[in-house]
Amino acid sequence: LQFLYFIDPASMNQYVVVLLLVSAVASQEGCSSEECPAEVSDFPDNGGWKRGHEVLDTVKCDIERRNAQEFSREEFLSEYDGQKPVIIQGWSANWKSQFSTMCTKEALLQHYGNHSIILSTANKNSYEKQRATLSSYVSEIMLPPPVVRLGNTTWYHFGNNDHESWPELFGSYLNPEKFMSDPSFFSYSFGMGASGSGVPFHTHGPVFNEVMFGRKRWWLKPPGAEPLMHPDESAMQWLFTHYRHNDYCPPGEPVGNCGVQECVIEAGEIIYVPGMWHHSTLNIGDTIFMATFV
Repeated sequence: LQFLYFIDPASMNQYVVVLLLVSAVASQEGCSSEECPAEVSDFPDNGGWKRGHEVLDTVKCDIERRNAQEFSREEFLSEYDGQKPVIIQGWSANWKSQFSTMCTKEALLQHYGNHSIILSTANKNSYEKQRATLSSYVSEIMLPPPVVRLGNTTWYHFGNNDHESWPELFGSYLNPEKFMSDPSFFSYSFGMGASGSGVPFHTHGPVFNEVMFGRKRWWLKPPGAEPLMHPDESAMQWLFTHYRHNDYCPPGEPVGNCGVQECVIEAGEIIYVPGMWHHSTLNIGDTIFMATFV
């Protein structure tokens, strides 16, 4: 084992990280066919995308899961809309569909490999932007970052999409209109991130986020004081140096018990995040997802 020293940007403390953690993120091991959601078996090769590693995973989930078939629109609007997050399982509209096929690695590169996309830095508010072709992003940039890489030097594709140039992708997505208070008002943001990438805590309006391939770990906190996290710190750094040491609660709030909820969203699931809830994400495996802002 090799040991790696780095400075935590939030507290300027020095930490030691076993280098094994860096290489483990790139592993293609993941859930077995018995453990994966049934929908994932429709794409035995995970759509051509790399799987993640358990070092980024957790079995903890304190966000409620509801089955889409048994979850009524009225119940969602009265108990969750604008009030608290919920994970919706069994929303199968996009499985075995044109959209899920378009999200495979082969199809995306075949249809859009030469298209220019906008990349953002994976720090709070995504300050910097740059352009790259989709093929160069997937082959050269969308790689598992080392633990020591800051969010402001990690490039990520989410949002700033050219909908007119990608009509087959955006035109084939079926949003969860059953749970939308106004199904006529929404906007899409498509995203792709490598295992170990993610974004620090931030806020925006309400959103439904569906994972098509990969898995996405979420941390959420109700409106109010934001969890302690340097704006340029990556989600993976924060996980290993703060969250696992209960060093993330704002001043004046109980240590390790300040209302932060978490869960891993599986492929085929949707998480609803109410407006202005603080949230941070970490991709486990190459993760392909669509956000519907409402």
